[in-house]
Amino acid sequence: MAGKAAATTATTANNDSGSGGGGGGYIRTVTLRGFDGIRVRVSAGTMAAASATARARLDEAIRRTPRHAAVPDDVLINVPGVARPVLARVADYCDRHYGGGGEGGEFAAPEGYGFDDPLARFDDELMDGADVGTVVDLLRAATFLRVERLADLASHEVAACMRGRTVEGIRQVFGIANDYTDEEEQDVRKENSWAFDAYND
Repeated sequence: MAGKAAATTATTANNDSGSGGGGGGYIRTVTLRGFDGIRVRVSAGTMAAASATARARLDEAIRRTPRHAAVPDDVLINVPGVARPVLARVADYCDRHYGGGGEGGEFAAPEGYGFDDPLARFDDELMDGADVGTVVDLLRAATFLRVERLADLASHEVAACMRGRTVEGIRQVFGIANDYTDEEEQDVRKENSWAFDAYND
């Protein structure tokens, strides 16, 4: 219920009862645009419930609308560092978790889910079908948009990719360049030898 209340507050501009009309209306959609310029459109109510960043932008759009003027139909949010395929996954996640999926706000489980939790199953499939780069980009987008559940989900997946790997292995998996010289790296290892003991045993 709290999510629906937040969505209504964020996307509705109320008229003053003594204004004699004019203004008001609904912001219907939020458009996410990645660095490739391609856009993904999501229901404003869904994004207001899912994303603290979107909720703040929607509130700002309403505050900036002149008195008695209609609010815009859409709010654009540029999401740095990610492209459309990742934003499409983010939009799908937000719609499944916060958009209801049915006329009464209920989630309609796809055929074949049986007695499984449909949202947990969806989360598993979302991550199982993603490579490391996509998971990192999902984490980047979720952090920027402040979609906490998705950020937690992606963080756990990143941690799973790191678990049990050496520093070199982590660099290789995530494509991280080593900006230390050999001498600097040896100095760091000596100063922090306790941190490397588990990997050197």
